[in-house]
Amino acid sequence: MDTHKEQESWNFDLSFRVTIPAVTDPEDETYKRIVNVVLAALRYAISTCSFAPDSVESIVVADPAEMGEVIHTWQDDAGIKRGYTGDLGAEFATAAKTVARTTESGEVKSKIVIMSGLLYEIVDVIEQGLPLEEWEVQKKLALYVPAHELGHGHDNFLRKHVRGDEIDLKEERDLELISKHYAGVLASEFLACFYSSAVVSPEFQKYLIEEWRRQADELIESVINQKFSLSGDAFWFASHNLWFVMVEFAKLVGHRCGNPELPRPVPWGHALKDELVVFEKLEDFLVAKLAPPAAISGNQSHISQSPEFDLDGFVFDNLFPVWKSLCECYGLGFGDEEDDPKDGGDSFEERWRQ
Repeated sequence: MDTHKEQESWNFDLSFRVTIPAVTDPEDETYKRIVNVVLAALRYAISTCSFAPDSVESIVVADPAEMGEVIHTWQDDAGIKRGYTGDLGAEFATAAKTVARTTESGEVKSKIVIMSGLLYEIVDVIEQGLPLEEWEVQKKLALYVPAHELGHGHDNFLRKHVRGDEIDLKEERDLELISKHYAGVLASEFLACFYSSAVVSPEFQKYLIEEWRRQADELIESVINQKFSLSGDAFWFASHNLWFVMVEFAKLVGHRCGNPELPRPVPWGHALKDELVVFEKLEDFLVAKLAPPAAISGNQSHISQSPEFDLDGFVFDNLFPVWKSLCECYGLGFGDEEDDPKDGGDSFEERWRQ
């Protein structure tokens, strides 16, 4: 592993756990070229998004097979349950991950691991000095991911405390506990997107909106199919899949809160009135209650920055009813005798598929 200490406005170590084909010597010119381009990409991301210089301890650029080991080591050191991230191994597919810990001085510091291939994707456009608006979508995504993780680091640092959520998502069946977990995820993702919104162009936001709609269609379909299956796990599916739909929507709203020039995310064209109402409620809460000030600086603060304020609980209290309303859109009722969650009618299902 080669370690580089940046002396600019950075106070973190940048390390590499990579295998560059045909290169074994860190002094090789090809290796140096890759390192310099990675540094350039990170500089670009840092220069265009909100980033507290002291918020990140280290960034590791790693091959996919190495990422699981890196994250597990960090989680063990921070006392975080490994199951929080899931099973990681040689086929670990996440492009990047941020792990936070509270230091002895009481500060929250983050470590970020980024998949090497992601940054190699933008070697050519960085070297060419091509303007961001001229990049292809996949290259914009490759820049957006590290910027987004820096947004997580910035959010973690400002919050002054680390989430203590350690439920086993594979085994947990309590809908409220699962929902509390996802409420915390939603808050974190929304704020990370707010702080990294400067790297999101209008065209890229449109691309992300279309991707969200496509994923939402598939996830909602899976919940509806499960409702009419014999397993009786529809609510468990909904506790994951419909919260995921809400989290991804919140990320898009976060971009627009940070950059009002971006397109507003709206549901799919065949969305019904009940669905539209749910996402309007979600957007209203995010914009009015969770978005930081337009330019958070100086003495300005945000509710997330008070150690005494339970941000995740606040989000859960406000959005658990919204999630329940989204469930009810697909015939999954709560406590309504006329709409039994396991035996509900198929009228909505038929309308939604039209």
